[in-house]
Amino acid sequence: MKILFFIGLILFVPGCTRDENSVEGLMQKLESEEASDRVAAVSVLKTYGPEAEPAVDALSKTLADSDPAVRVGAGYALAAIGPEAAPALPALIRALKDADAEVRLAAAYAIPAISAPDDSAIPILEAALDDSDPRVQTEAALAIRKLQLAAKHRGHGSSPSAN
Repeated sequence: MKILFFIGLILFVPGCTRDENSVEGLMQKLESEEASDRVAAVSVLKTYGPEAEPAVDALSKTLADSDPAVRVGAGYALAAIGPEAAPALPALIRALKDADAEVRLAAAYAIPAISAPDDSAIPILEAALDDSDPRVQTEAALAIRKLQLAAKHRGHGSSPSAN
């Protein structure tokens, strides 16, 4: 009973509406002039996972945000969405060349998570193996391996002898 009371209290905080944390409300926050609002929005969208699929285009655009923390959050939010975020692949590939290493790291992490339908990302990821940041190099190597394994499994899954 106490839990329900606290949930009710949270839902009715003055000045806050339940719609602010809807996917649509968070997409609006991505356009805020305040970087802290945009960071908060990508952080919450990440927790929604595949349910945040309507925000894929907005998150793709956010990968070019002026604030690196927003760009990083957008990369991880896209990864959490999963395969439904495949349209973001070109933006993630561009993010692999970002000036900020954390953004490059998030992009390398996100690319295999969205299960790219082809191997177009592998050459770009191979270039990231020479990144100046060893964490990006490691994540790029992991991403390449994940994509290779996914392609191998797709190949076995379509084989008549796989049954």
